[in-house]
Amino acid sequence: MKKLLSTLLVLASGALPAFSGEPATPSSSPLAAAEEAPSFTLDASAGYINRYIFRGVDLGRDLTFAEVLAEVPLSDSLTASFSSWYGNVRGPYSEVDVTAGLSWDAGPVTLGAQFLWYHFPTGYYLENQYETGLTVSREFGPLELTVGWYYEFEVNGHFVEAVLACPQKLNDRVSIEPALTFGYNLGYNVPGNDLNHAGLIVEIPIKLGAHASLTPILAASVPLSALEDSEHALVYGGVKFTLSF
Repeated sequence: MKKLLSTLLVLASGALPAFSGEPATPSSSPLAAAEEAPSFTLDASAGYINRYIFRGVDLGRDLTFAEVLAEVPLSDSLTASFSSWYGNVRGPYSEVDVTAGLSWDAGPVTLGAQFLWYHFPTGYYLENQYETGLTVSREFGPLELTVGWYYEFEVNGHFVEAVLACPQKLNDRVSIEPALTFGYNLGYNVPGNDLNHAGLIVEIPIKLGAHASLTPILAASVPLSALEDSEHALVYGGVKFTLSF
């Protein structure tokens, strides 16, 4: 599912030299830390979810998907990201998304910008759609709040979404990542301006090794005023497998 996503969080860290009079070990050296830091990260995922819900709209049953996400640090505070996502649901619907983004760690907040191309090989009501977005994220203790604004060129509509996440590490292998989402429609899904949807998603990443993880997913979506005549409240779920390098 789009991440969508969606949202880019980058946490920059630094090291200070020791002044205890003892020689610094290689692991405490800023230069050594910089040399050990990866020049980029790459995640490849594949999975299944029994419903494809995107911004409150039910696009079909039995979603199978695959995604590749690469992140490249450009500086201590600036990171570029590139992703490609393919999804297919039961019936004549498939979708390809290609996203390019930048995130900037500005201290108390992280700012993000992205451009996204949607392609529909099986013909949707449009063959291609184009979207740009801006996000701002901030941590409040264990909570992470992200607010995003998105503009879709073909339908000339705007969409605003807030995501409140509370990721927790249960042990060395298992984490739980619940998140609440709220969307506001500005001529995006339907004409007019109104509350779009509320949602809950819980992911439970389980490490299978140094580079592999399995993530069960449970989610719910509730249409609000903008979608109450066309959508229904749904509970859905699935699983994804991820390789990280």
